[in-house]
Amino acid sequence: MKKFKIFVIINWFYHKYIILNFEENF
Repeated sequence: MKKFKIFVIINWFYHKYIILNFEENF
């Protein structure tokens, strides 16, 4: 369960980072 929670947090940050980069580039 702890590993799953860490995975979700990493996934969330990863997507947030992509969205921010996408907005800056376009």
